[in-house]
Amino acid sequence: MTRKLYYEDQYLSEFSATVTGLSSFHGKKAVLLDRTAFFPEGGGQSSDRGFIGDCEVKDVQIENDEIFHLVDSFGDLSEGDEAECRIDFHKRFSDMQQHTAEHIFSGIIHNLYGLENVGFHLGEDEVTFDFPRVLTAEELEKVEFLANRAIWENRKVTAFFPEESELAALSFRSKKEITEAIRLVRIEGVDLCACCAPHVSRTGEIGIAKIIGTEKIRGGSRIYFLAGERALADIKKKMKQNKSIGVLLSEKEDSTFDAVKRIKSEKEALSFELAASRLALMKEKAALLEKKRTQIEFCDFEGDDLRRYADILAEKADEFSAAFSGKDGSYRFVFISKTGFDLNSFFSDVSPLIKARGGGRGGIVQGSSSADRSTILSALAR
Repeated sequence: MTRKLYYEDQYLSEFSATVTGLSSFHGKKAVLLDRTAFFPEGGGQSSDRGFIGDCEVKDVQIENDEIFHLVDSFGDLSEGDEAECRIDFHKRFSDMQQHTAEHIFSGIIHNLYGLENVGFHLGEDEVTFDFPRVLTAEELEKVEFLANRAIWENRKVTAFFPEESELAALSFRSKKEITEAIRLVRIEGVDLCACCAPHVSRTGEIGIAKIIGTEKIRGGSRIYFLAGERALADIKKKMKQNKSIGVLLSEKEDSTFDAVKRIKSEKEALSFELAASRLALMKEKAALLEKKRTQIEFCDFEGDDLRRYADILAEKADEFSAAFSGKDGSYRFVFISKTGFDLNSFFSDVSPLIKARGGGRGGIVQGSSSADRSTILSALAR
């Protein structure tokens, strides 16, 4: 059994240990030590990284209470060696900030609304936790303020393994059924939760915690947040983006939202005017056409406009209209019939000739063609 130094001192970043084995873990090389400060993946948190001697530790896993330090190569390590080890403490401390902040958030939500945390993920790029009902924006704003107040108050954080007699008298949160010895993390006046991960010793070390997004998932809420240095980096990035937007729009940083809102409104008005102009152009083009058996037109209209144009052309066709947009080898098309003409059967016959893919019903067929213009005109004239 490996001695777990990360339980004895979560701030320990350098230590020496004896290599007790050069092994494997699910097909990957793994170093075994008699003691370790490397926290293995667990409790929703990714593992520590660092070095054992000159061997880079990429991942750490625990199985049957044995801790496996995953490496690409054993290098010069041999069983029985005394190795100097060091963890990436920048990552460790950041993870401690995130995880302790999650306990604060979850404890406050539990205390205010009686909700249990049903999921937690502390990854490289995002930190999330889940609750079984949707939390409103107002509720989350309150939770965020109370969480940061608990941080500013620099409350004590204690991790301990209670005696069985003590455990029976304690009321604590737990995300899953626990079979091994229970380790509890207490945040003074805020939370008591079963957890295997390292935490900061006082909440003030977190600095700040910020909810950065939410989404509905399985009828509940998934909350995205960042704490400490990660939160500061995110705020700096967004402030820089907002400043750039302000420069681009010649607006002050505190008025970019109003400016963007105004531009969006202007864009919608212009889009409406443009759509009306395109429709008028379609009608003018169609008005110049004489009514005949079919109306086949190549145009620059796309998307819904292509369908509208085909619909207008159909008024001048005894059988069907066809509007094509694109270039030789890559056309989009819409066929429309308003006369009872069997358009589906006709399309089935000509689609191999014009290398078409598509279909439809109710007098409308649409899709794509990889033929050239002359081939299309020749096939549709049959």
